[in-house]
Amino acid sequence: KYSDGHVIAAYNPKSISDLFQILYDVRLKPSRDGILQYQDAYSVALQYLASLPELKQSLTARFKYVFLDEAQDSNQMQLVLLEKMFDDSKVVVQRFGDPYQSLYDSEKPCAWKPKRALPLNNSKRFGDSIARVLRTVCVEDNTSLRGNPDIHSVKPIMIVYDEAASVLPKFVEILKDRKVDAESVWNIAKRERDNDPLRRYNIKAIGHVGNKEEEIVSFTTIRQYYPDFESSKVSKYPFQPGMTLNSFLQKDTIEERPVAYRNRILDAIVAALERVEVVKEDSRRFTRSSFLDYLKEKHPAELSTLLNNLSGWVMEMSSSELRINPIVFDQVKGYIEGEMASLFGFTAVDSRLKDFLKKEDYDFYTLTSKEQSKNIYKKDDVEIEVATVHSVKGETHAATLYLETMYYAYESEHFGKQLCGEVYSKRTHDSRIQACLKVAYVGMSRPKYLLCFAIKKERFDKIDCVALRDVWDVVAV
Repeated sequence: KYSDGHVIAAYNPKSISDLFQILYDVRLKPSRDGILQYQDAYSVALQYLASLPELKQSLTARFKYVFLDEAQDSNQMQLVLLEKMFDDSKVVVQRFGDPYQSLYDSEKPCAWKPKRALPLNNSKRFGDSIARVLRTVCVEDNTSLRGNPDIHSVKPIMIVYDEAASVLPKFVEILKDRKVDAESVWNIAKRERDNDPLRRYNIKAIGHVGNKEEEIVSFTTIRQYYPDFESSKVSKYPFQPGMTLNSFLQKDTIEERPVAYRNRILDAIVAALERVEVVKEDSRRFTRSSFLDYLKEKHPAELSTLLNNLSGWVMEMSSSELRINPIVFDQVKGYIEGEMASLFGFTAVDSRLKDFLKKEDYDFYTLTSKEQSKNIYKKDDVEIEVATVHSVKGETHAATLYLETMYYAYESEHFGKQLCGEVYSKRTHDSRIQACLKVAYVGMSRPKYLLCFAIKKERFDKIDCVALRDVWDVVAV
């Protein structure tokens, strides 16, 4: 049926229409072959739970505690499924989350409605000056939020600009000028990054809208502040023809995240298994997740070995500026020819792996300066990663610059009063304002020491007032 109730095709056992049969076959045949749409998987799971009560009994007997993290990002089907899986009179199901940070389907209300909630109103990440912004830049009344008294965050700064290109240089000046306990924010950030084994960037400039497919000059996106900005690339498909171990282990840029290296190495392993026709019991090829599940169930000792190896390989790739790290290449190649060959019964010299495992020496070189600077703004000795808000969810930064961009309207147009310290009053038709507030709340809650917000002068003038300057320092550029 259509959503308005009109029938597309109806089932009548005496007379099955051609259209009904076509639709029936289109929906049912793939499922008979084991192919499901994402939403279908929930329906099948719920059907199993309804028809086989022993499933719920078994799950209940197995677990005493069930913890769901990031509950605000769960959809309604996931929450219903979780409730059906366990007998809550015998199992403690604890959900952790922050409804203010539900970014997925951000224009819709958060599906998770906390029951008997224990509020955690004291931040461990930032001091009270940043907490003060977040008490009102929030989709709900958040005035109970308190900062960490042990973290002396700088008073947030509103950078008011005429030209977007001038914002990042000014941010660098502020980083070096503003101090926490007599030490510049930049020095603190540098020291903390030097102490991080993965040397992750901890000063970031972020925005809601990275770029548009058709750039419109009058609409501000991250690219107006940083013209070299590029959105994240889609991961390489592991079974693509012509892919080799070299392909998987190549670093596109030095600022890639460690999880990308881990996933690529696992993709390389399952791609190698596919080359020698190693498949699961259902005759399907392995994926990253099914491969790890298989090891967990059948070969737990080998899973432990692999996870230890992965940690070392990821650390090596993270600290290296080589396009392909030869140490990692040789060790992953050796792992495929050794442990994997032994476990799955193929030979290390299998001709089907010859081209896949071939070392192409010309790819072992240092990344160029252009590649190193992709999405990294550099001025003097300061490096700032430029990213979207969605890509930094869950991170902690030393300093964060929130770049005002256009999502139907600009942030200051969506919630200018909240930037001035006024609690937001929810209205029925404010879905885009609420979505924008959720994104801003996530982005502005990343930093420990310094939060800046970049806004064009013509928009700043419309919201400037005493209340705003009580919350923010204002710096013109």
